[in-house]
Amino acid sequence: MKRTVSILLCLLLLIAPLSFADEYAVFGGIKGDLTLKSGVYYYQEVSFVTGEPVILSGTVTIPTVPDKDTYTLAVKYSLANEAAQATLERTVSFSVVKNSDNSMGQTIIDTTLPVGALKETIVVGTDTYNLTSYQYSKSVISDGHPGISFDSGNIYYKKVFHINGDETNAEAKMTILGESQTDLGYKNQWSTLNTQVMDVNYSYEMIGGESASNWDGKVVLKYSTNKGTEFNYVLNDVQHISFRGGLLKTENSEVVLQYTYDMPGKDSTGARSNVVRSKGEDNFNTYTFETSTRLPVPKYNDLGGHWAQEESFRMGSLEAFDTDTFFFPDTYVTREQFARAIINTIDYMKPETEDQRREAVIRLTRPNAQPLPFDDIKRESLYYIYIERAYNEGLMLGEGNNQFLPTRPLTRAEAVTILIRAIGIQEIAPALPYDTGFNDDYEIPIWSKDAFYMARETGIVKGYPDGTIRPLQLMTRAEAAKMLSDFIDHLREDITVDYKEKLLHQY
Repeated sequence: MKRTVSILLCLLLLIAPLSFADEYAVFGGIKGDLTLKSGVYYYQEVSFVTGEPVILSGTVTIPTVPDKDTYTLAVKYSLANEAAQATLERTVSFSVVKNSDNSMGQTIIDTTLPVGALKETIVVGTDTYNLTSYQYSKSVISDGHPGISFDSGNIYYKKVFHINGDETNAEAKMTILGESQTDLGYKNQWSTLNTQVMDVNYSYEMIGGESASNWDGKVVLKYSTNKGTEFNYVLNDVQHISFRGGLLKTENSEVVLQYTYDMPGKDSTGARSNVVRSKGEDNFNTYTFETSTRLPVPKYNDLGGHWAQEESFRMGSLEAFDTDTFFFPDTYVTREQFARAIINTIDYMKPETEDQRREAVIRLTRPNAQPLPFDDIKRESLYYIYIERAYNEGLMLGEGNNQFLPTRPLTRAEAVTILIRAIGIQEIAPALPYDTGFNDDYEIPIWSKDAFYMARETGIVKGYPDGTIRPLQLMTRAEAAKMLSDFIDHLREDITVDYKEKLLHQY
């Protein structure tokens, strides 16, 4: 058990929690492209200190997040809106503490702002808003699995500004309270997403003046950042070349900020008043190109016209399968072949040589190497490192009597169970007994029932046109390529619906 936990904690460092990296956005802004200066990004933020939305634009300086359990992240904002005669200068030193020392394979990230860690000044026209006190707390729990980590957090902050003075001589006081309705995210090999929904309450209070000038307002900020992967086939438009084309893997980022507000309007004298309300909504976003990478080109001679040609080519390009001259799409996929395929599906690595790949996986998964508990797996096997990792991460287990049976064909039940274990959602299936909804539910082995139920609920597998899933049927290499390719599409596209579209429209 201790060894399994250490392997999982090592994995959590690979699929690191993402929410703490987006601390800069908590006050209602989004970053865009990198400027010509390292670590400096274009940035926009919406402010309501005047009682109406003012879009401030400029830059935010964000350092590289260190690979430590305890660190400080210093962020600097410099923003302005010339038309509104407004400027904002803010420096923040987030103190982050990560705790991964538990048996659940989870990481808890706590972020605070110690005394003196936040400094902010806002100038609008002739008024200067001086930050005089603040509170800030954010806590995120990240649940790590071999193929994905899920994050859920809570955020609270309070900022108090004194206007045209300090606590002793200011004309007015502005209090801003922010609290998250939701802070959810995930990170996998093919996409990363974080969505925050914040309730922000504004309170303006005259000091020693008429209480009729006091006002309150509320803003709902919906922030979502998504880094995704696309695959495009690039055709070579010449005849004298040894390959027709290949896959281009492109990574892009999109950040969206939506806001709705209920703020004080202006009365007949032009003053802000709680009696008159000003309501509205708006949004802005940025889209950033990240990287593009050409993938290896497998030269299979037996896929032309095959129903799984596209999926088999993709998985070969990702080196989930070997890239020899023949793919053998209609032969059965073996357990050792699927071990390699699933590992390269959830954690694609391409060192320069096979030896470097072997060394990299060994460093990541077994710093104190122990032999596998199987008599039929030799260390010299090209599949050893994949079987070891699949076993250590709980994806694939033995068949009893110290046997892994590496060359035995894989069943659909085994394949679906492995995919669901990779993302850990079998744990939220209902308690037995239940029906999975497939017409041949009675054929599903009890040990794979939860996996089939969750695979159907999430759309990872849909079954055959006749409503069956055929769990005991042996899988061909083409069927395995199709299932794994669909699994990648689920991780890079389908899952975003839950974490972006649904959350942004729910609140």
